[in-house]
Amino acid sequence: ALQATMQGNQVPAVVLLQVSVVLGALALVMPALALTYLPPGSADCTAWCLGGFVTFEFCCGLYAPAMSAVKGELVPEKLRSTVY
Repeated sequence: ALQATMQGNQVPAVVLLQVSVVLGALALVMPALALTYLPPGSADCTAWCLGGFVTFEFCCGLYAPAMSAVKGELVPEKLRSTVY
């Protein structure tokens, strides 16, 4: 099975990819809903937009190591220099 080590716990890299994609999509919806339904310039609207941005950036940071772990498991060592 595909495994990535995170602080001593074994977490499957595929699960990390799935979580990052789903959270990333939800993070893009948060500001859209805030800008649609909350008054412009309000503290709530600003908080929702900032929360969406921070969540999206977290997902971007989670995606890269998870993708590297998946590629490391799927691509044989002798082919890595020719693939990427």
